[in-house]
Amino acid sequence: MDEALTFVVVGIAGGSTYALLALGLVLVHSVSRVLNFAQGAFGTLAAFVAASIAIGHDLPWPLAVIAAVLVGGAVGAATAWVLLGRDGGILPPLVGTVGLLSAATLVEARWLGGTREFPTPVDGDGLELAGVVITPTRILVVSVAATAGLLLWLGLERTRIGLALRAGADNRDGARIVGLDPRRLEVAAWSAAGVLGALAGVLSGWTSQTITPGFLTGVLPQAFAGAMLGGMVSLPGAILGGLVIGVAESLTRLYWGDAPGSPELVVFLVLGAVLLLRPQGLFTRARRELAAEGSESLVRLLPMLRDPRPRRASSVATSMGAPVLAAVAAVVLAGAVSGPDAFKLSALPVYAVLALSVNFLASATGQLSLGHAGLFGLGAFGTAIATTSWELSPLLGFVAGPALAGVVAAALGAASLRVRGLYLAVLTLAFGVVLQAFVFPTRTFSRGGAGLTVSRPELGPFDLGDDGTFLVACILVLIAVWVVLRRLERVPLLRGMVAIRENQTAAAARGIDSIRLGIAGFAISGVLAGLAGATFAVRQGIVVASVFPVQLSLTLVIWVVLGGLGSRWGVVAVTAAFTLVDLYASGSNQLVTLSAAMGVVLMIGRHPLGAGGAVRSLIERKRGAVSAVAGVEDPDVEDPDVEDPVEASGATMPAGSTASAWSGVPPTVRFPDGALVRPVLLAARDITVRFGGNVAIDSLSLDVHPGEIIGVLGPNGAGKTTAFNVFSGFVQPLGGEVWFRGQDVSGLSPAERTRRGLGRSFQQGGLWPSETAHSNLLMAQYARGTGVGFGDVVSAAPAQARIDRRRAGVADEVLEVLGLGYAARRPVSTLPYGHRKILEIGCAVATGPVLILLDEPAAGLHGAQSEWVAQAIAALRRELGITVVLIEHDVGLVREVSDRIYALDFGRLLAEGLPDEVLAQPEVIEAYLGQGTAPDAGEAVAR
Repeated sequence: MDEALTFVVVGIAGGSTYALLALGLVLVHSVSRVLNFAQGAFGTLAAFVAASIAIGHDLPWPLAVIAAVLVGGAVGAATAWVLLGRDGGILPPLVGTVGLLSAATLVEARWLGGTREFPTPVDGDGLELAGVVITPTRILVVSVAATAGLLLWLGLERTRIGLALRAGADNRDGARIVGLDPRRLEVAAWSAAGVLGALAGVLSGWTSQTITPGFLTGVLPQAFAGAMLGGMVSLPGAILGGLVIGVAESLTRLYWGDAPGSPELVVFLVLGAVLLLRPQGLFTRARRELAAEGSESLVRLLPMLRDPRPRRASSVATSMGAPVLAAVAAVVLAGAVSGPDAFKLSALPVYAVLALSVNFLASATGQLSLGHAGLFGLGAFGTAIATTSWELSPLLGFVAGPALAGVVAAALGAASLRVRGLYLAVLTLAFGVVLQAFVFPTRTFSRGGAGLTVSRPELGPFDLGDDGTFLVACILVLIAVWVVLRRLERVPLLRGMVAIRENQTAAAARGIDSIRLGIAGFAISGVLAGLAGATFAVRQGIVVASVFPVQLSLTLVIWVVLGGLGSRWGVVAVTAAFTLVDLYASGSNQLVTLSAAMGVVLMIGRHPLGAGGAVRSLIERKRGAVSAVAGVEDPDVEDPDVEDPVEASGATMPAGSTASAWSGVPPTVRFPDGALVRPVLLAARDITVRFGGNVAIDSLSLDVHPGEIIGVLGPNGAGKTTAFNVFSGFVQPLGGEVWFRGQDVSGLSPAERTRRGLGRSFQQGGLWPSETAHSNLLMAQYARGTGVGFGDVVSAAPAQARIDRRRAGVADEVLEVLGLGYAARRPVSTLPYGHRKILEIGCAVATGPVLILLDEPAAGLHGAQSEWVAQAIAALRRELGITVVLIEHDVGLVREVSDRIYALDFGRLLAEGLPDEVLAQPEVIEAYLGQGTAPDAGEAVAR
C-alpha cells in the first residue's frame, strides 16, 4: 500500500507539469481555436535559458526562473503575432507551431548545450505523510504549479484583461462588437500560455534533474489528454485532468512497468475513450462537444477538382506521355549513377510517396494525421513479417505491408466519424506514440530490438538486389502513385471527399455518404504510407523500431505545408530537397532543417497555402482563371463587371430530373367507392422538438401533395428552419414521424433521404466555397447514377465515365440557365452573395429531387432577383414536375407562388389554407405585426 501511495505522490508531481501544459493549451484553444503543438517547446526553451543563467553563469535560481518566464511569455506572444494572420484554415497555424517546435529543438541541441544537468534548488529530508516521504523537490513542484493555477484563475476572474480573455473565448464576434481587439486577446492568451509552458519546463527539469532538447515534446499527448478531460474549455478541469493522467501514468509504471511503452498506451486509451465516448470532457459542466466544434475542415485550399470530360487531344497526349517519359528518365538516371549513389537516391521516391500520402489526406478530407510515421512503420513491418515470419512470396509479402497500413488507417477513419479536425490530429499523434513506444518494440515486430530482415527479390529478368535496378523500381512506384492521384481528381470519389471536407452539412444534403468516404480517404492515405514503408523495408534490408519516430510525422507535415497543401509538385520538390540534404550534406542538415522550420513559421501567416499554393495562385491569377485566393471575400459586395443572372438568363430550367413534368392537374387516386383522394408526398405527424428547456416545434403536422408549391411563414424563431431540419434528417425529433413517398423516413440519414428524392437548400452555407461553381454542381450530382462499388466512384467502368460526362453537361446547362456561365471556373468564395444564393438553388435542383425544401431562397436579394426566384420556383413545377416547400420572409413572393400556406409561431401551427385566407387571419397578423394592429394590417402582411 505504501508503495502505491508513493507512486501516487510521484504521479501528482508529474501531473502538475501536465496540468500547467494543459492550462496553456486550453487558453490558446479557447481564444484562437488552435491546438498549440509548441506548448512544450515554450517550456523546453525556457528551461534551457534558466539552466544557462543559473548553472552557466552561477546566478540565483529565482533570477533564472524569472528570466525563463519572461522568455516563455515573449516567445508565446511572438508566435501568436506571426502565425495568426490570414484565414487559411486551422491547419496552417497548427503547422506553424510544429515548425516552431522543430526549430526550438534544433536550437537547444546546437547552441544551448544539448543534454545538461538541471539540479533542484532545494534539498533536505522532505515531509513524511501517511508513511510516504515527499521530497522537497516534489513539494516545490506541486506548490509552484498550484500557485500558478490560482494566480491564473484570479487573473481571469478579477482583472480587466482576464475578463476580456473570457469574453473573447466565449464569443469572438461579440467581443469585437464591444470594442475588444481579437488580435490583442490572442497575443495575451499565447503569452500566458508561454509563461505556463516556461513554469512546466522548469518544474519538469527539477523533477528529472536533467533536461534534453525537446524533452517536453514527448509529453504533449499527456498534456492534450489532461486538457480534453476538461473539455478544452475548463481550467479547473484541465488541472484535474493533468493530475489524473500523471497518477494513472505513475501507477501503470508500478503495475505494468515491465512492458515498454505501457504508460503511452494508457494515455492513448484514456484520450481515445474521452474523444469517442464523452467528447465534452469528464471534468467540466460545459455542454459544448469537442466533436461538433472540431468538425470543420482544417484547411482552406484553391480549387482541386477537375472537369471529368476528355480534354484537348494535346493535353491528353501530354498527360499520357509524361509518365512514360518519367519512366525512361528513371532508366537513364539509374544507368548514369553508381551503386552507392543509386542506393542513396532511392530514398527520394520513398519519402515522396510518404509525403504524398499525408498531402492526399489533408487536401482531400481536410483532416490531419500526426501518426503517419506509424503507418509508414506498419507498412515496413508488415512486409518484413510476411516475408520473414510467414515466409510468403516476395510479391505477397510486399502487398501485405500496404494492406496492413490501410486496414489500420481505415480504423482511424472510423474514429473520424465521431471526432474530427484538431482532436482527430491529437488522437493520431497519440496513436503514433503508442506504435513507436509500445507496438514496434515487441518481439512480434522487431524481435526485441534486433529487427527483421528483408531480402531483395528477383522479378523475372530484373534483380532488385542491384541498386540501379531498385532505383528504377522505386521511381516507377512514385510514378504509379502520381498517376493514381491525378486520376482521382476527375472522379466522383474525390468529389465526395472534397464535399465533406468543405461542408459536411451540404454534402449530406446532396446525398453524399460521409461514413464510407471518410473511411475510404484514410484507407487510401494509409495504403500509400504503407506502400512507402514496404518499399523502405526492401531498400534497407532490415526493419527496426527506432527509424519510425513521431518526429518524422511532424517533419512530414512541415514538408507538405511548405510545398503547398494540394500541390503534388510542390510537396515532391520540397521532400526531395530535404532528403538530398540529409543524404549528401548531413553535417549541415540541422541548419537546413532549422531554416525550413523557421521558414514555415514566418511564411504561414502570410501564405497559409505554403510556397506551392502561393506559386499556383500567382500562375492562375495571371491566366485569369482565379481572381482571388481561397480566403472568403465580403459576401455583400457585388461585382460591378458581372452581368446580373436575372438579365443573363432567358432559358427555362434544365431537363434531366428524375421527376416528371407538371401536367397542371393535381394527381388523384380513385377508391373503389368512387371517392377521389389526393396522395401525400411528404407528411409530418405530431413532430415535437426541444432544445434544452425550449420548445422549438410543438406537435406539428402537415401534408404536401405531389405538384404543390407550399409556403411556410412565421416570424423569426417560429420553428420554420427546425421543421425543415426535421424533414431532411438533420434534427431528430423527440416525438412524431416523417413520411416521404409512402415510407417512414424518420430513421434515415440526410444523405439517404436525398437519394430518395428529398432535396434541400439552406439559408446560407449550402455550397463548397473553395471549389468552382462548375465543381459545386458536379458534387451536387454525386448521388445521381453513382453505385455502391469502388469501381463506380473511381470511374473504372466506361458507363461511369459516360455518367460523369453527362453530369458535367448538366452543370454547364444549369450555369447557363442561371446566368452564371461566367462563374464556371471561379471559386464560389469569390462570387457575389446574390449569385451564390442562386447557385445554391441550382445545386439543390441538380440532385434530381422529387420534392425540394427551399429555405429563404430570396433572402438578401434585390427586387429583380427576387422576381427571378419566383419565376424559377414556378418553373421547377412547370418544367420538371418538382414539388416545392419554401420558407421565405418575402410574404408577397410566398403569396404569389404558393398553392397553400402553413403559418407557424413559437413552433405551433397557427393556420393552414389558401394564401389570402391565411394572411387575413388575426393570429397570423398578430404574429407578424404584434398586438394592436390596424384593421388593414392583413393587407400590409400580404404585401
